[in-house]
Amino acid sequence: MSKFSVQPEAQELLNHIEDNWGFMHSAKAQREHYEKIGLTHTDVFDQVPGEPRFKVAEQWLNDHPEVQSVLDYGCAHGGYCVNLANRVGREWIGVDIDKHSLEWANNNYSKHGKRDGHQSLVSKMNFVQGDHTIDLGDKRVDCLFAFEVLEHVTNPSETIDSLERWVKPGGKVLITVPYGPWEYDSYHTYPHRCHLYEYDMHDLRDIFGKKKDLVINGQPHGLSQCLNAPLGWRWVEYTVTGVPCGRIDMERKLKLQAPRQTVSASIIAGPNSEDNLHWLLKSLQHVADEIVIIDTGMNENALMIADQYKARIFKGSDPKEYGFETPRNECLEHCRMDWILWIDTDEKLIEGIKLHKYLHQNMFDGYSIRQHHFACDTTWKPDMPVRLFRNHKGMKFYGMIHEHPEKELNKGPGITVVLSDVHIAHVGYLIESGRRQRFARNWPLLQKDIEKYPERILQKHFIMRDNMLLSIYEMQQNGNKLTPEIKKRAEETIEIYRKYFLGNATYAHVDSIQYYSQAATILGLGAEVAFQIAADKSQAVVNGISTYRFASADDLEKEMLTRVRDIASPFMSANW
Repeated sequence: MSKFSVQPEAQELLNHIEDNWGFMHSAKAQREHYEKIGLTHTDVFDQVPGEPRFKVAEQWLNDHPEVQSVLDYGCAHGGYCVNLANRVGREWIGVDIDKHSLEWANNNYSKHGKRDGHQSLVSKMNFVQGDHTIDLGDKRVDCLFAFEVLEHVTNPSETIDSLERWVKPGGKVLITVPYGPWEYDSYHTYPHRCHLYEYDMHDLRDIFGKKKDLVINGQPHGLSQCLNAPLGWRWVEYTVTGVPCGRIDMERKLKLQAPRQTVSASIIAGPNSEDNLHWLLKSLQHVADEIVIIDTGMNENALMIADQYKARIFKGSDPKEYGFETPRNECLEHCRMDWILWIDTDEKLIEGIKLHKYLHQNMFDGYSIRQHHFACDTTWKPDMPVRLFRNHKGMKFYGMIHEHPEKELNKGPGITVVLSDVHIAHVGYLIESGRRQRFARNWPLLQKDIEKYPERILQKHFIMRDNMLLSIYEMQQNGNKLTPEIKKRAEETIEIYRKYFLGNATYAHVDSIQYYSQAATILGLGAEVAFQIAADKSQAVVNGISTYRFASADDLEKEMLTRVRDIASPFMSANW
């Protein structure tokens, strides 16, 4: 039989799925998979009574003395049934697919179980290997326990329907299923995957909604260490009447519970990148589904560090010769995921686990992440570049230096929003000497950028910034003297602001006014103005005072008109 041709990226994904979840193809494969897991069991018998679910199960049995026989399906090492039997008695049948688990269960019962005539509570306990098709003969029980079972089976409704035949009419079923990313915390340390389903309340109502005396409760259990997401269990209880289970509405489930979209980390790494590379890559460990690095001069140490994180590495162009936009765009060509997070080797993603809630289909093309510049001898206001954007062909980087993703030159990256709870720490500007080295490297590239993109808006923003940085550096050294060079830079900064930013709404507008204000201050022009602007349909509430120096009354008037229009016009539109 001929085989379909599969792209290498798709084959890689198929191999990953098969390696981790191939056990679901057959009952034999599933049994063999859990027998491998059974070999990893350790002695946890004494820990079980302290588990929150155990305490609920014990109380439930005490509240239901009519339940005298229990089928514990998925009994594992017997920690629950033996400990419960020791505390509340009853007759027990433990069933599990894994023979190694049953060896542990029998050993635990032999070693710890209370017998008739010796602190007698237990009348009988048997352990049987099998799945939901097991034949128990004429045996019928008062209650079925299925704790942490349904997330492991390919067809939950069929499994419960099959097991209910061993429960007496009017008997009880008690089920627990986990919610939250329980397996994720061990994903990088434990080789075996187990969970096939994540059940929300809709799913459980789909399956058990027609059952008699149905009760579904939740039991929280803290947060995931890796993702900071809630963990816990859902409890399902009902009475057996012969009504079959329903089926999950998969169309609804995939709409509401679709997995979060994927992320490619896009990185340029050159000489000396090994200094902070581990620091960076470790921060991406639970965020990026792939790490793509463009090598522009990595040494062996850097390559070894990158290999630890399974980074995909490709040779790229030298940014000092071709501009930073070139290796950035070369990296985009190799990124395969839904979103692209671009980040540098002297940076670290902070609270990256909180990105997951934003990685879904929505109106946004990108997210701005605050970039905090750490320094020993000064303070910096955070930048807010769009660092996470959707991976589509329309987006590319523009700029020989201070590059940024845009759909078209001067069009920006689309609809974006600033994230409030994710940050980037940048250590490239720690001391003055280091900042001057960066400036010396960047200045020639900025001149090339002016030549290549003479009307690039974001470039103008950085010309203003660099003009003011240079001027402030010089004035700190010359006793605050206004030299001709400083005067020229300040005048250029004011003219750039008037031409490209004053009265114009651009995605760089908010930050650029500070450099215009600094230039006006250096030149002693105009006056400093403090203002607040707020708008609302009913009661406008101001939120902080803005203070800037304006070189002229005309500049102030244009700035105020622009800000008032931007803030108030949405509330005055016919569509509000």
